[in-house]
Amino acid sequence: MGSAYTTIAADAIARFQRLLGKKVIFITGTDEHGEKIAAAAATLWKDLDIAYDKFIWTTDPKHEAVVKEFYSRDLANGDIYKADYEDEKDLLENHCCPIHLKPCLAWKEDNYFFALSKYQKSSEETLTQNPDFVQPSFRLNEVRQCDILSLL
Repeated sequence: MGSAYTTIAADAIARFQRLLGKKVIFITGTDEHGEKIAAAAATLWKDLDIAYDKFIWTTDPKHEAVVKEFYSRDLANGDIYKADYEDEKDLLENHCCPIHLKPCLAWKEDNYFFALSKYQKSSEETLTQNPDFVQPSFRLNEVRQCDILSLL
């Protein structure tokens, strides 16, 4: 359901932009966990009449090359860093999930993060100089509440 929802939404946006006369290339794909899942995804997109231009498998050599290049460039620029992630800071005082209000086991793991704070100033400037940058406009407050834009 989650995969279908996001693909249907992307398809609707692509179709709308095409109706506005814009050139659109709608690329979708799937992670290959097995032939059954891959076949189900292909069938689902056909059944839902998803109008994509290109379908990409995560194991496609071209996709792997692009991801490696992107990752290497971001790593070299200092945009990606390794650090511990622990969910405890996201939990309520009683170690409960703030959404489900059920107890959670605290855990910690090594993870890779994108250094979004490097772009704080330029992001603020973009939003200040282009008030219509975030669409729909009622989402602007959500963007401003992100850590990177907390100073707006």
